[in-house]
Amino acid sequence: MHSRPIKPARKRPSKACLSYILNRPKPLKPRLSSISMENQQLLVRIARLEYENAKTAFTNLPSTFIVPDEEPWPASLRGATLDVSAFRIGYKKQKLDAGVVAALDEIKFVWDLSGHKWRLNRLALETYKSIHGDLLVPQSFVVPTNDNTHWPVEVWGMQLGRVVGTLRRSVDTMPSDRRDELDALGFVWDGLRMKLSWEDKLAALTTYRSIHRHVKVPISFTVPSVSPWPESTWSMALGNVVHRLRVAADTLPVDRRAKLDELGFVWEGLRMAMTWDDKLNALRTFKQLHGHLLVPRVFQVPMDDMKWPHETWGIQLGVLVNNLRTRAQDMPSTRREQLDALGFVWNTVEQ
Repeated sequence: MHSRPIKPARKRPSKACLSYILNRPKPLKPRLSSISMENQQLLVRIARLEYENAKTAFTNLPSTFIVPDEEPWPASLRGATLDVSAFRIGYKKQKLDAGVVAALDEIKFVWDLSGHKWRLNRLALETYKSIHGDLLVPQSFVVPTNDNTHWPVEVWGMQLGRVVGTLRRSVDTMPSDRRDELDALGFVWDGLRMKLSWEDKLAALTTYRSIHRHVKVPISFTVPSVSPWPESTWSMALGNVVHRLRVAADTLPVDRRAKLDELGFVWEGLRMAMTWDDKLNALRTFKQLHGHLLVPRVFQVPMDDMKWPHETWGIQLGVLVNNLRTRAQDMPSTRREQLDALGFVWNTVEQ
């Protein structure tokens, strides 16, 4: 028998060869979950970087924090996972170094996530009341962003209407001290108080008309808590009320529909009520004010601004312009010529 030739052993690639360099496994970034002194000092370092780059007065790291792969984070730590919850537990058990705790307290590090969330909710409610005079928060209300004048940055974007609903549903399980805090604020536990009578709706529409000389109410409009608005209408989401009245038009009692007709109620909604001339007037006015027709997508004609024709108030002009461009091929030639004469921009890419 002939013996089979023995194949030479396959050499393992040298660490210097290209294939090894390209295919070698990448080292795993550490998950820092122990509360050793070294890791405590690392937490302080990371928390300070977060504090320096945050917009709020607090340093609030999530329970699991992954170091971002970007400046100003140290290259050696990028991608590392920090188990912040372990340090919070260590804090509760008084196992952290006193100097570390003091350093983190100095930058208002959030030790108790639940307590911090509660304080922010309370802060938002206090701010809402200072602005509106009550806590009848509409369900759809979201704290505006970039409003340094009225709202603390820590609560920007908070869905306060939903927060209120959650607080109402948790009334039976809520700690008594928190309920006492809400009672002291004037919190409205019974959502039924938010239900509006026909008389309140009519009073709000009548007041709106006396102020604005029309009832083209924007969908986002909420009645302010000031005179001359009747107190029973304060914080009413009048834009939503108007929308629901339009939806229920066919089932409204005749006498109620007649009352709305007397006010000049717009049954078909603002978009459908706009005439072609209204749209042209809005575009013409925008050009007079800005010198061009490059209308931002989010632009809406302001209400109660005498620079704008009354019939154009509330028009979402940015959306309108986008729709005109999209439907250019189906547009009657006379209308296209009118827009061309205004200097309408059909293709923004060319600008």
